[in-house]
Amino acid sequence: SGARLGVAKPIVVAADEEVIHGVFSLGGSVRIEGRVRDGVVVIGSDLTLAPTADVRGDLTVIGGTLSIADGARHRRRAE
Repeated sequence: SGARLGVAKPIVVAADEEVIHGVFSLGGSVRIEGRVRDGVVVIGSDLTLAPTADVRGDLTVIGGTLSIADGARHRRRAE
């Protein structure tokens, strides 16, 4: 898919899914199980990278926690 945007609702990128333009969430949790080719921004909630996650852009979490499982791949910086 092109991009995933959410406000006050959870977002899940499934293991068999690829997001090309990134993920942005305001007030909703994000769980990445598949591939994201751009960055992930989460404000006011938590970001979880599952063991099958593959994220190519920056990870930004403001007002929440970042959890990265063993096996998850991330190729940029995390804040």
